[in-house]
Amino acid sequence: MGPAEELVRIAKKLDKMVARKSMEGALDLLKSLTGYTMTIQLLQTTRIGVAVNSVRKHCSDEEVVASAKILIKNWKRLLAPQVPCAGLGRAQSPVLSTVPLCSALLRPHLECCVQCWAPHHKRDMEGLERVQRRATELGKGLEHKADGERLRDLGLFSLEKRRLRGDLIALYSCLKGGCGEGRFRLDIGKFSFTERVVQHWNRLPRAVVESPSLEVFKGRLAEVLRDMV
Repeated sequence: MGPAEELVRIAKKLDKMVARKSMEGALDLLKSLTGYTMTIQLLQTTRIGVAVNSVRKHCSDEEVVASAKILIKNWKRLLAPQVPCAGLGRAQSPVLSTVPLCSALLRPHLECCVQCWAPHHKRDMEGLERVQRRATELGKGLEHKADGERLRDLGLFSLEKRRLRGDLIALYSCLKGGCGEGRFRLDIGKFSFTERVVQHWNRLPRAVVESPSLEVFKGRLAEVLRDMV
């Protein structure tokens, strides 16, 4: 089992402890995390940072909380790398700091199980976008740019496009046999998964629909979404 799989396993255990309000064994799991060489990619793909932060918020054991704080403090250093800027010594790059921050700490909360509860009321959609907008405005030099321009500079999609991307990836997995039983809950109604995704799926180029693998599909889909209205 690779480090990513191990971290996912630990994150799930920590989430269960928080849900059950029983932190027995949490300290041992947190201590085991110090033995991993953490990277931004691992933080983004395993949600271990979200799980550890949840333990920090909900645990009453001071030793567990202290251990969680140390881990989070160390991992935050990965999310704010310093790069040299001509004439300014060393300054923080808004792209290098903002993108990992949104991907590792913000989006897991805004997109958890989003294929099941996807918002369709304008006020709800705008409320979610407002959270990401506020986070991206924290990057130096980005605060006065228009929303679309700021997202393009950061190489990010709006959350609405991210939800569409997730719908299309889920449908691809279903059609290509990669959907395990019980993985997706398709609600009935106007704003259900099937109603949302069919129109957009039919608009995809044949080269995207006939991608040989999920990873290839994700790459091609990203290119299409950049120009999709």
